[in-house]
Amino acid sequence: MDVPWLLRRARTNAGLTQRRLAELTGVAQPSIARYETGRTTPSIPTLERLVAACGYRIYARLGANVLDDNDSDLADMSVTLTVGERLQTNSAAVAFSGKVRSGRREG
Repeated sequence: MDVPWLLRRARTNAGLTQRRLAELTGVAQPSIARYETGRTTPSIPTLERLVAACGYRIYARLGANVLDDNDSDLADMSVTLTVGERLQTNSAAVAFSGKVRSGRREG
């Protein structure tokens, strides 16, 4: 899990500054800055509290093999694409994911 990216993404998606997130959670703003830059790593309870204040939850699962055949197929396909095609594919996936999270239907 990329904790710095995850935390920064949750905070910015929620429209919060580091200072406001600190006020909401009681975690010092300099600590949040260190978490977002990867200089330190929060404990799991602290990370859960931070992302909860942003309106998210963390789910974790253990597995011997977290990749399935579909992941391998997608990775193989991705290397054949140009950078522009990868960006376009990624943008489409992000847009679709946003619609799924918000409950909107394609169409």
